[in-house]
Amino acid sequence: MMCENRQFPNSIFNIDRKYTAHLMKAIEAAQAKADELGLDLSNCSIDCREERLAEQSDSRIFSFWFYSEDLVDWMEGFSENFYDFSVAINPDTGQVIQILGPSRRSAYMKDNS
Repeated sequence: MMCENRQFPNSIFNIDRKYTAHLMKAIEAAQAKADELGLDLSNCSIDCREERLAEQSDSRIFSFWFYSEDLVDWMEGFSENFYDFSVAINPDTGQVIQILGPSRRSAYMKDNS
């Protein structure tokens, strides 16, 4: 999949510089969690979205999701090797608010039990 980028036509993706610091913080936080659990973050894809907090509609967060497998059909579920991490970042301060994961205990229990 190619990204439309006239300055660098061979680029596979482009990240707006206003999000770079947030992405770096999210990667650092997810890597620390992955290291703690003995999981390989380099196998993960990354999704990012802006979310509004239900209890404070004027507040927002950047939610980064690191996941080890692409999901074709959510009804089929994930394989036993699937793991993921979520990192919430305050977009105004750049602070990591929360690190969650992996969502499936089996992802790290078989190796760390």
